[in-house]
Amino acid sequence: MRMWASLLTLGVVFCAVPTVATAQFQAYPAVFGPPCAGGYSAELLGRGSDRGDFRIVGPRPFTGDVTVFGQTRRGHVGLNSAQQTSRSPFISIQIVSIRNADGVEAVSFRPPGASCDASAVAGAAVPVDSAFFGSTVVDAVDDGALEPTSCERPYRPASIERAMPAAIPAIAQQQGISGRVIVLVGVDETGRVVSAQVYQSPSALLYTPSIFAARKSQFRPAILRCAPVSSTIAFAVDYTRG
Repeated sequence: MRMWASLLTLGVVFCAVPTVATAQFQAYPAVFGPPCAGGYSAELLGRGSDRGDFRIVGPRPFTGDVTVFGQTRRGHVGLNSAQQTSRSPFISIQIVSIRNADGVEAVSFRPPGASCDASAVAGAAVPVDSAFFGSTVVDAVDDGALEPTSCERPYRPASIERAMPAAIPAIAQQQGISGRVIVLVGVDETGRVVSAQVYQSPSALLYTPSIFAARKSQFRPAILRCAPVSSTIAFAVDYTRG
């Protein structure tokens, strides 16, 4: 029996992801992103030159403006509680699809009570579950041109450098538990893990080894407009029956 932790990327063949209905969640309060972000995390999946799917996970629905970074221009979209997709009594999940003529390279917003922005850079990552894609489409409002960047690659999502394997607990093995655990890992601007919280799991017995593997893994920070920023990355641990 082998268990491997991995960052989900396009082109990788992987086992079916457990559905949301069967997922178990950590109890409130949950800290899904860097501590300075007030318990919120942001993920952005690119779906083409003018579209990006944006998900916010946090202790309550976020309402307010989100900054949208295009290729050469900046815009914003307003989020409201009507765009909430609730799948647990302990956390709020909002999913929208942002449409912007200049592209959707990254997003950033300031959660209530936070001391830093929650940021996400568009990546080609496979969604951590089947409900990632937004059914609500919002159009970004143009706020003007961006200053030219000083680097060749101004945007880069956080990524995994080395994934630590996870050991399945004996009791979980005896009970024949298997499946995929998703840990949302908060990574600061140096790539250091500052939070790790189970977002989805087939069993609470797999929480501890999955979080341990996530915290022992190594990550590269996200780059937004040529500067490293704190962000959240989905870390998957697969437990398979031998």
